[in-house]
Amino acid sequence: MKMICDRTLLSNAVAGVSKAVTQRSSIPVLEGILMKAEGFSLTLTGYDLEMGITTSIEANVLEPGEVVLSAKLLGDMVRRLSSSEVEITATETNATTIKGGITEFDIMGMNPGDFPELPSPGADHTLDLETPTFREMVETTLFAVSQDDKKPAHTGELFAIEPDKLTVVALDGYRLAIIEKPVKAAKDINIIIPAKTLAEAIKLFTDDDEVVHIAANRRFVVFSSRTYTVISRLIEGDFLDYKRVIPEGYHTRVTVDVRDFSNSIERASLIITERLKNPLRITFDENVAYRDLFEEALIARASHRRPPVGFGMPRPLLPADEAIMEVKCAGPFPLWLVDALGGCEAYPSSFSKYGAAYQASMRKAS
Repeated sequence: MKMICDRTLLSNAVAGVSKAVTQRSSIPVLEGILMKAEGFSLTLTGYDLEMGITTSIEANVLEPGEVVLSAKLLGDMVRRLSSSEVEITATETNATTIKGGITEFDIMGMNPGDFPELPSPGADHTLDLETPTFREMVETTLFAVSQDDKKPAHTGELFAIEPDKLTVVALDGYRLAIIEKPVKAAKDINIIIPAKTLAEAIKLFTDDDEVVHIAANRRFVVFSSRTYTVISRLIEGDFLDYKRVIPEGYHTRVTVDVRDFSNSIERASLIITERLKNPLRITFDENVAYRDLFEEALIARASHRRPPVGFGMPRPLLPADEAIMEVKCAGPFPLWLVDALGGCEAYPSSFSKYGAAYQASMRKAS
């Protein structure tokens, strides 16, 4: 193999497909990138047996061929070359030379025959999404994906695809994030996509003028655009029936400014520690926008007085029929609520409380 290509294009392509490369594996070839030069292009592929990423760049191919090179080593070498063009030569024994200007690297590649072949998903085209819409739907919900492998289905996001609507759902037992968009889909299907696949996909599809094509079946999903193709295995299992979790009605609906509300939560969370995991209590009425149970203790501490009697004990702030919502921590800090509010671009946004169960739902104001 012998070819010449632009250094910046190659560096960006290596960085992109490296997201699907295994960092440490008992199979060395999985730590590499398959490079295949033919025609007028160089195709790069990374594959960790769960997710695969491919992309092609323009190249002047003098001798067609293929080789597998260490992803980390290749990326570091290409970034440090001293010219705008890169010449890569690989022999039949996989001895590879990477040359640019006065800089030249000689490394041993790996046998391309040992690189696992990407699966043939056989997935039919399902729907198209504009890149900004795809990123918005994933970014708005990804924070709520579960990190607990005991329930594998909840470590991904549910894509509920209907002929005229796409619903993306994520939950982890504490949080539930839902976003819906009108679409034109070719079929009706529910799939669970791993969070890692979606997190990497939104980093790759950055051109707002591109369209993301989605093809899916019961085993695989394929995201493709003009620049990248991402193929991933789906998560098997039953996703929670989220429609039964959220009642249709609500007792109270409050409209808040997202930025001010988020900043208030962050300030109050500074005094919640691993030892003192008291929940944040948020009270809404026509006069009070925010109230912190620790306020009196902070004032006392600043003035070197003892905290008031009954500090830390729940106490009524409003009559029982007023709007009171208690947000408990999903960890040491309730910053997941800040993450949820960060997904809301519209100002103000609505915050709803469903009955005595204190189930909260963030939705964009129309």
